[in-house]
Amino acid sequence: MKELVFSSRSKTEIKAIVDYLIEEWSVGISENFLNKLRANLDLIQKSPELFPKSRSSNYHKSVVVKQVTIFYRFDHKKIYIVSVFDTRQNPKKIK
Repeated sequence: MKELVFSSRSKTEIKAIVDYLIEEWSVGISENFLNKLRANLDLIQKSPELFPKSRSSNYHKSVVVKQVTIFYRFDHKKIYIVSVFDTRQNPKKIK
């Protein structure tokens, strides 16, 4: 399996999403989100070609939940997680 490499941006975005879920909803909801994120990352790691390329960028995208999308790219050795984007934001921020 290819190694997952998280950008500093993606780490910050994951933390912000989890903090928001804990603050506004509950620890259980945030744990549920993290479980879905892990499952999605497992799929990406096993088969990075599985998910389509985004229309607006050259990155592949995978929807974790309707409010969160992972953007990534890969080469023959590694998978680079570029962004874990909260889709409730302004879409121009993804660029």
